[in-house]
Amino acid sequence: MSVLSPDALQERLQALIRPGDTLWWGQATAEPLTLTRAVVAQRHALARHGGQGRLRVFVGMGASDTLQPAHADAIDFFGYAAGGPHRALAQAGVLDILPSHYSHLPGLIDEGLLPADVVLLQVSPPDAQGRYSLGLVHEYLPAAIRKARVLIGEVNPAIPWTHGSLHLQAGDFALLVDAEHPPLGQARSAPGPAEQAIAGHVAALIEDGATLQVGVGNLPEAVLAALHGHRDLGLHSGAVGDGIAALAEAGVLTHARKSQDRGVGIGGILMGGESLRRWAHRNPALQLRETRYTHDPEVLAASHRLAAINSAVEVDLT
Repeated sequence: MSVLSPDALQERLQALIRPGDTLWWGQATAEPLTLTRAVVAQRHALARHGGQGRLRVFVGMGASDTLQPAHADAIDFFGYAAGGPHRALAQAGVLDILPSHYSHLPGLIDEGLLPADVVLLQVSPPDAQGRYSLGLVHEYLPAAIRKARVLIGEVNPAIPWTHGSLHLQAGDFALLVDAEHPPLGQARSAPGPAEQAIAGHVAALIEDGATLQVGVGNLPEAVLAALHGHRDLGLHSGAVGDGIAALAEAGVLTHARKSQDRGVGIGGILMGGESLRRWAHRNPALQLRETRYTHDPEVLAASHRLAAINSAVEVDLT
């Protein structure tokens, strides 16, 4: 591979993306910045004649400023949430929120109810067998990949090679380019006295051997920091942050008492910084899986001493 010039990348994208296509990419830290910024920059050329030619983009949680309300001049946005910077899209009235459970997204893609024409991916360099990993994420992307007409990937050397249910070969991609940006991190502020007090109370409720499900935000991370005196914790979670890596490296997270996937932590997306990526790289004790598995109610109900640590920002009436 070689880094394409902006003009060359523009030509290739215009040859692969058709007017009216629906695009998917990884949310939050899994956003392939080189590709998403190129799409936004040339959105008018890609959408061409407007009307039926407008692009559609699926939106998850954001960790960058790539998508702006002004981009609705050529792009229709839809998604399951308006997290992080993507709240600006909802506040501007240009984001359609799907009345769907997060765990149902892969099934809706499989059934064709949510179209997936083009998938943009941030992938790791290949292993010795030529397999590219999805790096930081599985979630709903494998379902979109199976349906997509076109896969476009950017290879980022800072992305870990991770174990999971899906790996790709070079021949699966219509285009592979080198990443021009480092991966996104997930900024965290230091917990204050109130957060530390809450974290201490919550940690006291979690038993040794518990299986952890962890949400996003500073408070769940504060709870993880308060669990370093525990033993044999396990992981079955959508989000996996820096606090999980710290627990594993401290010998607290062993997955030894899990009722399912014993000895292995299960996650959907890695949302953290360099320490998390370093811990995840080629780590057989971590597997990334689809949303339909990480959020399966039956799997969660059967988990040994499940402890779900989440913070609610806002809940609507639906």
